[in-house]
Amino acid sequence: MIFLLLSVTMAAMTSVSSWRTFRNSRREACFVLAVWLAALLWTLIYCSQHAYQSQPILSRSELIFGVPKWVFWGIAAPALACSGITLLYGLFGIQDDFLGDEPEDTPE
Repeated sequence: MIFLLLSVTMAAMTSVSSWRTFRNSRREACFVLAVWLAALLWTLIYCSQHAYQSQPILSRSELIFGVPKWVFWGIAAPALACSGITLLYGLFGIQDDFLGDEPEDTPE
Protein backbone atom coordinates (compact mmCIF):
# COMPACT_ATOMS: atom_id res chain seq x y z
CA MET A 1 0.00 0.00 0.00
CA ILE A 2 2.75 2.46 0.95
CA PHE A 3 4.73 1.63 -2.17
CA LEU A 4 1.67 2.38 -4.29
CA LEU A 5 1.25 5.74 -2.59
CA LEU A 6 4.93 6.54 -3.03
CA SER A 7 4.88 5.61 -6.70
CA VAL A 8 1.80 7.76 -7.33
CA THR A 9 3.34 10.61 -5.36
CA MET A 10 6.65 10.32 -7.18
CA ALA A 11 4.90 10.21 -10.56
CA ALA A 12 3.01 13.40 -9.72
CA MET A 13 6.23 15.22 -8.88
CA THR A 14 7.41 16.60 -12.15
CA SER A 15 9.26 19.66 -10.96
CA VAL A 16 12.78 19.52 -9.62
CA SER A 17 11.73 21.47 -6.53
CA SER A 18 9.08 18.91 -5.61
CA TRP A 19 11.50 16.05 -6.11
CA ARG A 20 14.16 17.77 -3.97
CA THR A 21 11.62 18.37 -1.19
CA PHE A 22 10.52 14.74 -1.28
CA ARG A 23 14.11 13.49 -1.24
CA ASN A 24 15.03 15.70 1.72
CA SER A 25 11.91 14.66 3.63
CA ARG A 26 12.61 10.99 2.98
CA ARG A 27 16.23 11.36 4.12
CA GLU A 28 15.14 13.11 7.32
CA ALA A 29 12.51 10.46 8.04
CA CYS A 30 15.04 7.66 7.49
CA PHE A 31 17.48 9.36 9.84
CA VAL A 32 14.87 9.68 12.59
CA LEU A 33 13.80 6.06 12.10
CA ALA A 34 17.41 4.84 12.26
CA VAL A 35 18.13 6.76 15.48
CA TRP A 36 14.88 5.50 17.03
CA LEU A 37 15.61 1.90 16.02
CA ALA A 38 19.16 2.07 17.40
CA ALA A 39 17.89 3.41 20.73
CA LEU A 40 15.18 0.75 20.87
CA LEU A 41 17.63 -2.07 20.20
CA TRP A 42 20.13 -0.70 22.74
CA THR A 43 17.42 -0.38 25.40
CA LEU A 44 16.00 -3.86 24.83
CA ILE A 45 19.36 -5.62 24.69
CA TYR A 46 21.02 -3.73 27.55
CA CYS A 47 18.05 -3.94 29.90
CA SER A 48 17.46 -7.63 29.18
CA GLN A 49 21.11 -8.38 29.97
CA HIS A 50 21.51 -6.21 33.06
CA ALA A 51 18.08 -5.82 34.66
CA TYR A 52 16.94 -9.40 35.02
CA GLN A 53 19.28 -11.51 37.07
CA SER A 54 18.76 -15.15 37.91
CA GLN A 55 19.63 -14.67 41.57
CA PRO A 56 18.41 -11.57 43.39
CA ILE A 57 21.04 -9.28 44.82
CA LEU A 58 20.46 -8.74 48.51
CA SER A 59 22.87 -5.86 48.81
CA ARG A 60 22.16 -2.39 47.57
CA SER A 61 22.70 -2.05 43.83
CA GLU A 62 24.90 0.63 42.33
CA LEU A 63 23.11 3.93 41.84
CA ILE A 64 23.76 6.71 39.34
CA PHE A 65 21.89 9.95 40.08
CA GLY A 66 19.63 8.00 42.43
CA VAL A 67 18.50 5.35 39.95
CA PRO A 68 19.88 1.85 39.44
CA LYS A 69 22.84 1.64 37.10
CA TRP A 70 20.97 -0.46 34.51
CA VAL A 71 18.11 2.08 34.36
CA PHE A 72 20.52 4.95 33.75
CA TRP A 73 22.57 3.21 31.03
CA GLY A 74 19.65 1.27 29.55
CA ILE A 75 16.91 3.91 29.48
CA ALA A 76 18.15 7.41 30.39
CA ALA A 77 21.41 7.38 28.41
CA PRO A 78 19.79 6.39 25.09
CA ALA A 79 17.05 8.99 25.61
CA LEU A 80 19.64 11.71 26.27
CA ALA A 81 21.74 10.55 23.31
CA CYS A 82 18.70 10.62 21.02
CA SER A 83 17.83 14.12 22.20
CA GLY A 84 21.36 15.34 21.54
CA ILE A 85 21.62 13.68 18.14
CA THR A 86 18.21 15.01 17.11
CA LEU A 87 19.12 18.52 18.27
CA LEU A 88 22.37 18.49 16.29
CA TYR A 89 20.63 17.08 13.22
CA GLY A 90 17.91 19.69 13.49
CA LEU A 91 20.43 22.51 13.73
CA PHE A 92 22.92 21.36 11.09
CA GLY A 93 21.43 18.55 9.00
CA ILE A 94 17.95 19.62 7.96
CA GLN A 95 17.69 21.72 4.82
CA ASP A 96 15.00 24.26 4.07
CA ASP A 97 13.11 23.76 0.83
CA PHE A 98 11.23 26.37 -1.12
CA LEU A 99 7.55 25.45 -0.98
CA GLY A 100 6.25 28.28 -3.12
CA ASP A 101 5.15 31.82 -2.52
CA GLU A 102 2.62 32.47 0.18
CA PRO A 103 -0.63 33.99 -1.00
CA GLU A 104 -1.07 37.54 0.16
CA ASP A 105 -3.74 38.17 2.74
CA THR A 106 -6.67 40.10 1.38
CA PRO A 107 -8.62 42.28 3.77
CA GLU A 108 -12.22 41.23 4.11
